[in-house]
Amino acid sequence: MNCYTSFLFKKSRQIAGIQISKNPEVKKIISLETAEKELQLTVNETKNLAVTALPADTNDIVLWKTDDPTVAYGKIKATGIGQTKITAFSQSGSASLEIMVKVTAQQADVPCTELKLDKTEYTLKEGESAFLGTADNKVRQPDAEKNREKGFFRC
Repeated sequence: MNCYTSFLFKKSRQIAGIQISKNPEVKKIISLETAEKELQLTVNETKNLAVTALPADTNDIVLWKTDDPTVAYGKIKATGIGQTKITAFSQSGSASLEIMVKVTAQQADVPCTELKLDKTEYTLKEGESAFLGTADNKVRQPDAEKNREKGFFRC
């Protein structure tokens, strides 16, 4: 295993059996692969997604980004209802891979029979959306596509 970083030495040094080089040449990733191109998760669910970088002896680094961290991020954690794109990409910029993530509401253990809202009025502009929040924050956001009449509003 090679570990590369900048230290105060001229070219190369071995520490604890690991070769450490100053300003090493990067062997770029030429492709990223994964078995899953799409994920369906429920709110608060997590998923570790394996990505294979080729060539196998690359010293380039795989990084991750999300289009919408309120839906999902990182080693993929579903944070809210919706869809987003997670991108794995090489630090050198030589390769990338997109994974679509759809997050839906968790199924309630006990059906809701009464709902106390945290607000009595919402003002929305065209294109904005809002979820009715509860005073105790125990009810999750409804599935926006299926339950517009049950709490989700879009102008």
